[in-house]
Amino acid sequence: MSNYCDDVTRRDFVRVGALGSFGFAGILRAGEAKSVKATNAVFDCLGGGIRGGRAVGASDDKGMGPAGAGFMPDQLAATFYHTLGIDHAKEYRTASGRPVMIVRDGSVIKDLFA
Repeated sequence: MSNYCDDVTRRDFVRVGALGSFGFAGILRAGEAKSVKATNAVFDCLGGGIRGGRAVGASDDKGMGPAGAGFMPDQLAATFYHTLGIDHAKEYRTASGRPVMIVRDGSVIKDLFA
């Protein structure tokens, strides 16, 4: 695995992202079936100028939620598009001219590049 990571970081055109969730909490509501909600996630990034070998952010002492504010999915998406050189804040147009945003409210997680 370390050889793979070294190879990816040497190649300027490769980006790898993997997302997983943990810290599940059961939710009980009167008259409804029990539902489960993921309360924490991990996003592994490689390539695209992201400095490896460290963690940004943390979970609480029980692993049930973020310690502090945490990061939102739009921030992860904005960061991944940034590594591809795609402007996540730009309004794009479909073939019919309809405006679309690829990331609605996210910002790049700058600590990943420091």
